[in-house]
Amino acid sequence: RSAVSAYGIALDDFVIQGYTVAQRAVFVVEADGSIGFAWVADNPGQEPDYEAVLAHCQSP
Repeated sequence: RSAVSAYGIALDDFVIQGYTVAQRAVFVVEADGSIGFAWVADNPGQEPDYEAVLAHCQSP
């Protein structure tokens, strides 16, 4: 829950009032602690571009 709050990806009152879930999201944390890649879904059914995530992770 702390990561959901820290990254600002909470979906409050999801289906049921008082029920909070995380938005579908991908964050790549670099060795220095910075966020090198971030993707957050516009809706819960959306998936990331996995090839873009992989390409970022494989880049020097």
